[in-house]
Formats: sequence, structure tokens, C-alpha cells
Amino acid sequence: MAKRLHAITLNHDGLSSGEIAHLLDAPRSKVSQWLSDYEHFGYEALLEGQRSGRPGQLLSHNRCS
Repeated sequence: MAKRLHAITLNHDGLSSGEIAHLLDAPRSKVSQWLSDYEHFGYEALLEGQRSGRPGQLLSHNRCS
């Protein structure tokens, strides 16, 4: 989320998505998507959603209570 928030801040400072991508070492397409999502959905769009992949499998005795 930090990179996304930084991208929004840099955009508000007047940088283009290409410049932001270079500074953050991120694909320009991703930066453009972050900016678009923020414009349409606000702060909630910056939060990370559910990640794909296999869920972790801790045994019940290894989990913190």
C-alpha cells in the first residue's frame, strides 16, 4: 500500500504516471491503474485485497491464540 499511496502523492504533485513509475520502480501500467482506481474509488482502492494462492495451513497447536 505504501507504493500506491506514494504514487497518489506524487501525482498530486504534478508528476506523470511514467515519471512515477520510474521513481517507484513499478510498471507504468500498474501506476496508471492505481491512479485510476483511486480516482474512482478513493482511499479504499489503495488497500490490498485478498491475495490469490493457496491459504496457509498451520496446525491448530502452532497458531497464536
